[in-house]
Amino acid sequence: MDTLLPTCTKGKWSVTSFRDSIMETLKAGDDDGLCIRMYFYAVTLPGWSQLRRSIKSWSRGRNERTVIAYIGTDHAITDPLALERMRDDGVSVRLMEKYQGVFHPKVIWLEGASRHSIWIGSNNLTRDGLLNNIEFASVIHAADVPEGLRRWAEVVDEGSAILTAESLSSYRR
Repeated sequence: MDTLLPTCTKGKWSVTSFRDSIMETLKAGDDDGLCIRMYFYAVTLPGWSQLRRSIKSWSRGRNERTVIAYIGTDHAITDPLALERMRDDGVSVRLMEKYQGVFHPKVIWLEGASRHSIWIGSNNLTRDGLLNNIEFASVIHAADVPEGLRRWAEVVDEGSAILTAESLSSYRR
């Protein structure tokens, strides 16, 4: 058991309110932020509505900013209308298609040129998950991220496909 190492050894982390911490960070106008990557098992329209304004405002702050959402459709909990609204709001929505098991993360990664903020929690992107449930979340602020996180993000990206009218229609059925 002495050989177990912590999974994150860089930066500072703290227990936080998932929704409020994200909104405060984005509102602060972090000029370093270039990309928001969201990874969620389930998304609903009321959940997206909780972060929508903050994320849209942040993305309009600089032209080169991007927002990408990797969304699971396992168990048909994700709301198709939420996917459509996210896409219409300028989010590059990607559905998980090539993977084994259940796509179950709840992570938001604000990637910057010189620093990163990563929120990890038990919260789905649902109204209850962000406001009402007893959830746990932590945020990590770091100058760089472990290679394992970058590799995980690449694997998720490779297992996903951009939301199209056809895939949205298929999911609705």
